[in-house]
Amino acid sequence: MAQHYPAGLRAGSFMTVDAPFAPSAYRLENGRIMAGPGCTFARGSGDITTQSIRTYPATYRVIAVDESLGIVVLRQNFGPRPYDPRIDLHTWHAFKIYDGQIQAVEAFQKALPTGTRSRWD
Repeated sequence: MAQHYPAGLRAGSFMTVDAPFAPSAYRLENGRIMAGPGCTFARGSGDITTQSIRTYPATYRVIAVDESLGIVVLRQNFGPRPYDPRIDLHTWHAFKIYDGQIQAVEAFQKALPTGTRSRWD
């Protein structure tokens, strides 16, 4: 289920890939609510499924899956930033999944020089 997330980023829409977000799903990025109930970010959205997102050619790797706890961790590289091609955005996304839906997404991000490789590759 967590792999719907990078698929939605590539498509530029979570609706297009039918990402299974719960109605109360939220996304935190570096501790800030960026989508879901309580989102106050100017470009954010109260509904993670229908929010407007850019198309990102993110590459990813599944790092861990804990089926008993419903946790999945992905390591993603969003590639060069549109506003500064000298930096890539590297992220770790943790997903909480239960009742057949993605309930929460928590991301930690770091901008690194373009071409910086992950030690997980």
